[in-house]
Amino acid sequence: MGQVNPKAYLALIFVCIAWGTTYLGIRIAIEHFPPFFMAGFRQTVSGIILLLLAFLNKKAMDLSWRNLLFQSFIGALMISMGNGLVTWGEQYISSGMAAIICGLMPLIAVTINLMMNRNERLSGLIVSGLIIAFIGVGLIFKDNLAFIQERTYLWGLLAVFVATGTWALGSVLSKKRFKPSNPVLNSGVQVTAGGLILLLA
Repeated sequence: MGQVNPKAYLALIFVCIAWGTTYLGIRIAIEHFPPFFMAGFRQTVSGIILLLLAFLNKKAMDLSWRNLLFQSFIGALMISMGNGLVTWGEQYISSGMAAIICGLMPLIAVTINLMMNRNERLSGLIVSGLIIAFIGVGLIFKDNLAFIQERTYLWGLLAVFVATGTWALGSVLSKKRFKPSNPVLNSGVQVTAGGLILLLA
């Protein structure tokens, strides 16, 4: 076995903490700011920082209109629809429920990828993962079935489910068109474009 890089573990710990608390952070923030404005502001600022880092990095960058438009489209799916609808939906459902639904994203991405790429086939492991995941979500929803009768709660659920689907679709499409270019630039364009759309919304 190769030598373990401690930076990889630190990065994993940071992602777990940052990603795990983001839903609670959103819930607290929307108590003070309109959902789309809050999401748009934080994403636009983040995107600008990423773009500055990309230009300071001086690695190969694809600044063609084709790439910029494609990355903006991915940003609309993942940031505007994905993050934006999660933020909006958390007005009506708990941050924990939003996190659980968004946890289905990898499995939805696998399903989308299989539908788009006929060369790939379902394996027993993938099928088992899908079944276990949906059973788990179903068991969690069992205690919240009474809330579904409330229209606002139902709208919140639907918004987060749609957000999870668009994030998964954006992830799959971005990987399909992968090119050896500056990933920081591509991420910066995605986040900035997605944030600006949210601000307009």
